[in-house]
Amino acid sequence: MVYTHDETLAEDIVQMVFMTCWEKRSALARIISMEDYLFVMARNRIFDELKKLANQQRLAHRYSQEQDRQTLGIEDLLQEKRYHEVVQEAIANLPVQQREVYVLYNTGSMTYEAIAGQLQLSRLTIKKHLELARRSVRQYVRQRFPELILTGSSWLFFL
Repeated sequence: MVYTHDETLAEDIVQMVFMTCWEKRSALARIISMEDYLFVMARNRIFDELKKLANQQRLAHRYSQEQDRQTLGIEDLLQEKRYHEVVQEAIANLPVQQREVYVLYNTGSMTYEAIAGQLQLSRLTIKKHLELARRSVRQYVRQRFPELILTGSSWLFFL
């Protein structure tokens, strides 16, 4: 009980040691010190049981963490889906030229120069339209997701 801190576990270990002795009783005649033999057998059984107990606790902890992660994962996915819907609303509400520039730059992966060439506008005009569009989208999203400001979310950073 000193090693296990659990009376039931200690009793089970003693029972297992004596069961092992009974099963190997024919080999007990060759043992020189029965006391040492029983002590070592009990100690080894205690270590085995404590390892098994620690492993069970570790697995239970992992399972609990995984359940928490899955629950949070679902909530995060729903929040992210709603966030992207709001971003799309914000983009749809932009003035036509700002929306074109924003979409070409963010989804078309085009440079300022390429967008300027396609829309026949100056590079500085493209830069200004993109700046205004980003500001409008951020403001729109912040109005619908005020908790993003409190949590320090990096979502707004990428708009």
